Amino acid sequence: MEKAVITRSVSASALKVFNRERDNDGEDIACMQQTLKETFGKLVKYKGYHRPVCAPCQVEMEPERNGVGVVDYADFGPVNLWDADLWECPKCGHQIVTGFGGGPISRHYEEERFQRLIKTYEEQSMVIENH
Repeated sequence: MEKAVITRSVSASALKVFNRERDNDGEDIACMQQTLKETFGKLVKYKGYHRPVCAPCQVEMEPERNGVGVVDYADFGPVNLWDADLWECPKCGHQIVTGFGGGPISRHYEEERFQRLIKTYEEQSMVIENH
C-alpha cells in the first residue's frame, strides 16, 4: 500500500479539486486520492506541526492510511462524516485517527449524499464509527 502524508497547503489545494468534483456519482474519494497521487506521487511530510508520537514507545507514528471516513453518532444515529488519516506506531502497532480538517464533509441532513459518501468510504477505504 502506498503511504502519503499531505501538507496543510497540499490538503487545501486538493480539497479545492475535491469540492469541484464532489457531485460525481460515488467518485468523491477516488477523485481526491487520484488527484493527490498524480500531483505528488511520493511521500510528502507534514509541515507546520509535529507528527503524532506514541507515548509508550516514544517514537513518531507513521501514516497508515489517508482518506479514512469517520462517522460521528448521536442517540438517534449517524450525524457527521469526516475525512481523516489513520496513523500507526511502527513499534507497538497502536493506531490513532487524526487530521480531521476544518469540518465534516457531510452531515446527516444531506440524506442522499451523506449515505452515498459513507458507502463510498466503505467500498474504497475504511469507515470508523465514533459512538
